[in-house]
Amino acid sequence: MNVPSFTDLGKNARDVFRTGYHYGKSLIKLSIKTKSSDTLEVGSNLRLDCDTSKLTGTANAEYKMKEYGNLLQKWTTDGTVTLGYSRQQNIIPDLGLRSEISYNPATTARTVEIGAKCSKQSFNALCSISSDMDSNVNVLGSIVTAVKGLLIGYQGGYSSESNKMTVNDIGLAFNYRDVGFHFRCTSIPYEYGLSLLYKG
Repeated sequence: MNVPSFTDLGKNARDVFRTGYHYGKSLIKLSIKTKSSDTLEVGSNLRLDCDTSKLTGTANAEYKMKEYGNLLQKWTTDGTVTLGYSRQQNIIPDLGLRSEISYNPATTARTVEIGAKCSKQSFNALCSISSDMDSNVNVLGSIVTAVKGLLIGYQGGYSSESNKMTVNDIGLAFNYRDVGFHFRCTSIPYEYGLSLLYKG
């Protein structure tokens, strides 16, 4: 069993009402993903709110070079451009590295982020450090481990600007026959959620 990252923990159960349903008539969603051989992937995820005529979303492209890593590019509808580079398990086995720089010409907001991912048979760990090029530094880390079919995960984040924890979440996921369970507690101990997925 491959251990997922914290953001993918219990994804099948959580996405039942997120991806296939929308209550109301004023929202249009468009998701596209295409692939050219094994080197280029292009995708977009757009949302149009007909009541406000507001379009939001992202478009991204990833160019994969087998021996040299992947080049990433992302655009958002607010004008932010992100360039990145990632390399998976080429330098050190089971370790992936990623770096990104984002810039918005309209607001002159800029961010630099570096991250690492370690994935083994029994756990999946992520850590990233980002800065807005001023004095603020954000640290985000997560770990998911498998214990006899039960996936247990924790995610924590810290901001140097507020000197406080910004993220403090736990999650549990378990599959039994045709039923998938996902329990989460975000901003411990304030918000709880439970998702169930039955495959008939």
